[in-house]
Amino acid sequence: MNLNKYTLKAQETIQKALELAQSGNNQALEPAHILKAFLIDGENVVVNLLNKLGANLRAVEEVVDAELGRLPKVQGSSVSGQYLSTTSKEAFDKAQKEATALGDEYISSEHILIGFSETKGPIASLLKDQGVTKENILKVLVDVRGNQTVDDPNAESRYGALKKYARDLNELAEKNKLDPVIGRDQEIRRVMQILTRRT
Repeated sequence: MNLNKYTLKAQETIQKALELAQSGNNQALEPAHILKAFLIDGENVVVNLLNKLGANLRAVEEVVDAELGRLPKVQGSSVSGQYLSTTSKEAFDKAQKEATALGDEYISSEHILIGFSETKGPIASLLKDQGVTKENILKVLVDVRGNQTVDDPNAESRYGALKKYARDLNELAEKNKLDPVIGRDQEIRRVMQILTRRT
């Protein structure tokens, strides 16, 4: 697996997953390790997609933790010889194909999530139970990244820039969080009258 083809966020997540596998004395890097690494970070595309798809993150994390507890443990010096499990390799291969299909130059977190949703195993079943399928991911992916393509390693940091640096006044108005200025013509006229008086 060539990590140079992955975005920086995806590389960081894979590194965190490797650390989780090593700390859990697991020799094989499983999808559960990678999904757990995404959940630990909390501020990434995968968590955003899971939220938009209505997945219960607490339930997902509980199942992932249970799955991590069931993985075989290795003691001794052989833990350092970590490798990708068959399911993880299949998921990364599918992520590569999905990135190519979407016209992206780099494999990012959302491609990995799509790869997991298309494999077999406990993590794929968990995702399907939560409504996280390839079709659903692709539908909400448009909201998350718009029409941007992943053409550089930092592409994921550009997702949602408008939400990060601006306020959605329509959303605030729907939640009644704005000052109700509209519809107060009488008060506005009175303020203008007072301010235009000569003293």
